[in-house]
Amino acid sequence: MKLKFSNLDFTYGESRVLFSVSGAMDAGGLTCVLGENGSGKSTLLKCLCGILTPATGKVIINGIPLKDLNLKQRARLVAYTPQYIQTDNSEVVFDFILQGRKPWFLWQEGEEDKTAVFDVLEKLNISKLTFRRLGELSGGERQKVILARTLVQGTDVIILDEPTNNLDLSFQIELFGFLRREVDENGKLIVIAVHDVNMALRYGTDAILLKKGCITHSGDIYKTVTEKSIEETLNIKNRIIDVENHRVMVPLH
Repeated sequence: MKLKFSNLDFTYGESRVLFSVSGAMDAGGLTCVLGENGSGKSTLLKCLCGILTPATGKVIINGIPLKDLNLKQRARLVAYTPQYIQTDNSEVVFDFILQGRKPWFLWQEGEEDKTAVFDVLEKLNISKLTFRRLGELSGGERQKVILARTLVQGTDVIILDEPTNNLDLSFQIELFGFLRREVDENGKLIVIAVHDVNMALRYGTDAILLKKGCITHSGDIYKTVTEKSIEETLNIKNRIIDVENHRVMVPLH
């Protein structure tokens, strides 16, 4: 599985958001997209999964232009979680997550689809929420359930836009660990927008740094996320140190 994008431009009205950005990601990689608010991270992710259509440029999955795939074909290849999603508070968690299996339904859900829901609930350690209503959940629990619906889709490409919003630190670590295992053990291709540089350094394999709609640095995370690139892209003076064989970014102001 390979995801490529080339010369993507995108404009909201008269405001240009992406400026001829290009890159490529391979299966077995977790690419972290870093940048300040308004840098174009969300817009880039929406172009990569086909929610937005760029003014120019191409997105190609396994050699096939994304624009040549119908909605069902895309949904079997790429799963996407936005920053925010509107939910029906009366809906039961199991039924909400089951909707993520729709690209694989024949006429309606089958036993395989139901099993997939139970499996992802267990993997994310939220089985206790199975028959709760969404309106009964805390913000963090709701976010976990939304992620479960994305993961149950069973795609080779997963695109996540700041999925750790509203999550406590322990679950952020648990989530990133889960995603990294999906990459290492199951060969998933994951692209994730994230603000936490240290989460990116700890769990990412690659990085894309965006500033004002342009890619300033991209590639292997250890070569890409450096003291210099962080200061240039995120406007943070910093030092990167080693702590028990892990790189950690320490802000200096």
